[in-house]
Amino acid sequence: MRDDAKAFLALCVRTFDPPGPVIELGALQVPGQEGYADLRPLFPGRAFTGVDVVAGPGVDRIADAAALDLPAASVGTVVAADSLEHMAEPARAIGEIHRVLAPDGVCLLTAPFVFPIHHPPDYWRFTPEGLARLLAPFPAVAVYSLGDAQWPHTVCAVVRRGAHPGFAARAAALPAAWEASGQFDPLVPFVPVVSVARHDTGDVVLEALDGERAVTQAFDCAADGLCRICLKLDVEGDRAGREAVLAVTDASAPAALLAEVRVRIHAPVRGRWVAFDFDPLAASAGRRFVVRLTSPDGAPHARLAPHVARGGALSFEAFARRAR
Repeated sequence: MRDDAKAFLALCVRTFDPPGPVIELGALQVPGQEGYADLRPLFPGRAFTGVDVVAGPGVDRIADAAALDLPAASVGTVVAADSLEHMAEPARAIGEIHRVLAPDGVCLLTAPFVFPIHHPPDYWRFTPEGLARLLAPFPAVAVYSLGDAQWPHTVCAVVRRGAHPGFAARAAALPAAWEASGQFDPLVPFVPVVSVARHDTGDVVLEALDGERAVTQAFDCAADGLCRICLKLDVEGDRAGREAVLAVTDASAPAALLAEVRVRIHAPVRGRWVAFDFDPLAASAGRRFVVRLTSPDGAPHARLAPHVARGGALSFEAFARRAR
């Protein structure tokens, strides 16, 4: 159990109020995590059963997640916290979760991506898109990542067994609630994208942003639906870090602001890809855009510096929305 995984589960419980009874798959509290890895306190007032393939602390029932001995539609919430990577047949496990959840049931999942092999057997790593594909049987799915936008250390998800009118709005609000809670890494929603422009030579200097200083980058967009810009940044100093503001304009009409995104980047960060997401821009194919990065808070306790090639180009990648 990792701190950010546990924090994500706690936020989902507060946001979605998942029903009981609760089962946790992979509930064994490994040596050194006894008590800390106990998720029961997150679900007060709900019956809670810890399930694993071996006996030990936190385990109430021995069962294989790919063949649960539970009736269909009998469970309110399934939790799989950093356990899916240890399941030999994760697709079958997801099928079993789908089977045992009640019509209004919820599943909460976290899994590592860029993370060492641990507690063998350790079979799998899931990209955000891979986890979304695995969860395709569910009608309501929200997948996120934590850490570097292109090398996340964690992927996580909340799903509902049936459609729910408020699910999409609550899922969309989750990243802002995560940031407000003071968590370390931004919670980045997964959206299917295609790369439309990229520059990253590795031969860079750091251009510290202070006061009104800005760095800009122009690029030609190859597809409609421009929706994300990733920049490679360093932040040093106080943990609170700095706020970065990305503005997007059309090169032919620089006075017209098409998008503005604010992201707080906590220190320390070195060479991290940070995602700036905005609503897809219609008819963006064939247009030349300019991005402008500033950090106007001027905080003396932290230094924010984008990676800029010696020729002047930002280390960046632009993405457009695509069909799933």
